[in-house]
Amino acid sequence: MFLAAFGLANFVSSPVLGWFADRIISRQAPLLFGLVLLGAATVMLGIGTNVYVLIGSRLLQGLSAAIVYTSGLALLVDTVGHGELGKWMGVVLSFANAGLLVSPFIGGIIYGSAGYNAIFLAMLGMIILDILLRVVMIEKKSAAKWMKSTELEGGNSGTIADSTTHKQDHDRSVNIVDTIVDEGDPLLTTSSRERSHDSIEDYNRTTEPLSKTPTMIILLKRPRVLAALYGVFIAQTLITSFDGVIPLFVKRTFHWDPTRAGLIFLTITGPSLAAPLAGALSDKYGSRRVAACGFIFASPMLALLALVTHHSVSQILLLCAILTILGFAITMMISPLAADLATAVEQMIEEDSQVFGGGTGAYAQTFSLFNCANSAGVLAGPSWTGFAYESVGWRMMAMTLALLSLSAVVPIVSSLWLQVVFGFHC
Repeated sequence: MFLAAFGLANFVSSPVLGWFADRIISRQAPLLFGLVLLGAATVMLGIGTNVYVLIGSRLLQGLSAAIVYTSGLALLVDTVGHGELGKWMGVVLSFANAGLLVSPFIGGIIYGSAGYNAIFLAMLGMIILDILLRVVMIEKKSAAKWMKSTELEGGNSGTIADSTTHKQDHDRSVNIVDTIVDEGDPLLTTSSRERSHDSIEDYNRTTEPLSKTPTMIILLKRPRVLAALYGVFIAQTLITSFDGVIPLFVKRTFHWDPTRAGLIFLTITGPSLAAPLAGALSDKYGSRRVAACGFIFASPMLALLALVTHHSVSQILLLCAILTILGFAITMMISPLAADLATAVEQMIEEDSQVFGGGTGAYAQTFSLFNCANSAGVLAGPSWTGFAYESVGWRMMAMTLALLSLSAVVPIVSSLWLQVVFGFHC
């Protein structure tokens, strides 16, 4: 129930928050708001004794995660550009995975040495530190404006160029206004009137947004975006599918206690620290190629889980080896697909600079869709594997996951094939 509350709040709020974040010049404000919400949720979780308070805290955590992930990834794109986006996307996501990796151990140490309340005090301390870092953060856009104003005060060559540009824009506006005034002259010829009308239309086309279609609809019409979102959904489904079923399986098969059941997750989460390498590979060879390879490698590994059936040292080693390879395969999925979403948006802007109305962009809304796909996977993964394991057994559950992984390859490869072979920018 608590996992569902987090995923539901994250899924529902992400599109709205992404739309809002794209209409704010600064990424700092939504990040600060999200961290304040996270602090409030942490306090509720720490002092809450009623189940409704605890569920409310998880809903606030889901809302906070939607804000921070959406604005944070959009800030990353604003900062690093597209040349090394895959690598830095991998760095960011590997730090997120590292947090998941070390937090249970740190939490256990704090709980054992200082007690229950100390855990939440430590969490609040980290949130306050993060808030302070967001306050002193200088965004690339703000730095560029500051540097530009410094150059203007210094009177360098850039000032002359800027002044010339502003003068040209002013002259163009004056000429058009003069044309409009002259159009009322009864002595103006028909051809002159037609030319003046064309000038007005050209000016309107360059100053008014061309697209009135909502950004979300424009993005969801793009096959490349849909393929990436489906891939993110499947990847997150595979990741979270083990959360509920692995502890139950190792308890029944290997008779492990909760401590050893928790340690086996290191085999899956440990390889996620190699996400920067996967991002660098996607920058070099293409994000869709790397992501497709990840899903292809994962499929046979998932099918091989069916070979783990009884308690023995060799079976334990086999399970650990399979899960480790799966960890590396999954690492090749998430960060390249996140980078591909940003690349798809950049491609759309290059094709038509007014595709999103010429506003502040669409990166926050793009990553809100990324967040929605993640949240849907968080909800679907444990639900499906829990049902399949109890109803059809471990082997059939493994086979369904293998087929699910292969299903993500089809749309990703199809969008890449259409672009490479036919030159379609889909």
